[in-house]
Amino acid sequence: MSATPHQSSPEPAVDETRAVVNPGRWVLDAGRSSVVFASKTLWGLAVVHGEFTRFSGVGTISKDGTAQGRLEIDSASVNTNNKTRDGHLRSADFFNAQTYPQIVVDVLSARLANGNQVHLSAQLTVAGVRKPRQCIAMMVDASADEVTLQVEVEIDKREFGMTSNRLNMLKDPSRVSVFAKFTRTNTPK
Repeated sequence: MSATPHQSSPEPAVDETRAVVNPGRWVLDAGRSSVVFASKTLWGLAVVHGEFTRFSGVGTISKDGTAQGRLEIDSASVNTNNKTRDGHLRSADFFNAQTYPQIVVDVLSARLANGNQVHLSAQLTVAGVRKPRQCIAMMVDASADEVTLQVEVEIDKREFGMTSNRLNMLKDPSRVSVFAKFTRTNTPK
């Protein structure tokens, strides 16, 4: 997998989007999705790019248009193309992958607004620390049986107890980008 974010497609119109995104259970297509990040290091002079290579997700859209979902990321799948750095990121200094094997995003509510914007209210759990998050995802593609969302958020690792910073080299926050393609698996009863 590449750590390059996917390109957006043109914004869908409000009425078209509402008409094509159907109720049902939706499953993340991990092969056509990505979770990537960028963090400044060397006192802000360089940027480290990385990705998580294993993740899964599900979502539900009800007949009334309300939605919820969950994204689970395997914290040990972090990959920056540097084995030493990746080992350090998996350690108790950062993700503590042995004790906390998953980074979890619980989307408590999602609502479509302003055309292709999806307002998300979520809980983010990293290294056993759970924090509320509000953000806006962009619906970059939608049909009756597929929907693609893209969201970029800034994360301050210190909020999640990650305070290791040798020689004060790391600069917060890190930017995380999720490109998530979901396919509908059934119709709600």
